[in-house]
Amino acid sequence: LKKGYDYVQKRGNFNDEDAVIQLGVGKNMVSSIRFWLKAFNIIDNKDIPTDFGKRLFDEENGYDPFLEDEASLWLLHYQLVKNSFASIYNIIFNEFRKEKLLFNKETFVNYIKRLSEGNSEFNFNENTVAKDFIVFTNLYKNDPAGKDIEDSFSGILSEIELLKTTGKGKDELF
Repeated sequence: LKKGYDYVQKRGNFNDEDAVIQLGVGKNMVSSIRFWLKAFNIIDNKDIPTDFGKRLFDEENGYDPFLEDEASLWLLHYQLVKNSFASIYNIIFNEFRKEKLLFNKETFVNYIKRLSEGNSEFNFNENTVAKDFIVFTNLYKNDPAGKDIEDSFSGILSEIELLKTTGKGKDELF
């Protein structure tokens, strides 16, 4: 998030060919950085830093430019849920959890499928919802015992401990 914020502050454009070089990541990751900046309300739809983004990441006046304070993670979580750019977070924390405290990928996919059946404008794709759920859990889950070194890194919001495995099954969360 910080790298992307600094990039747009320097008037970088995610659509430029040199964005890959400037950010030091692959093309798909450039798109991912842009997506998450919008999802966390760090930039707006025109790729301009929001007031929230400036208040958090500004080098001189930002509250926590390097995300060292747990309170900043709570603010990011709030923005993610409130913003609804990535709708799964709003759905899970504001709707789905009213029905289920314990859930897994299957129960969530079935919930979304049920919602889609009552709405003809709802475009439901089971594979997409299942993949989104995995991204959701990885953002909040802290699994230091992962099999792969990359899997052992915690998600950016793992420190706020909103999700934990119950022990009933690897994917069962509450």
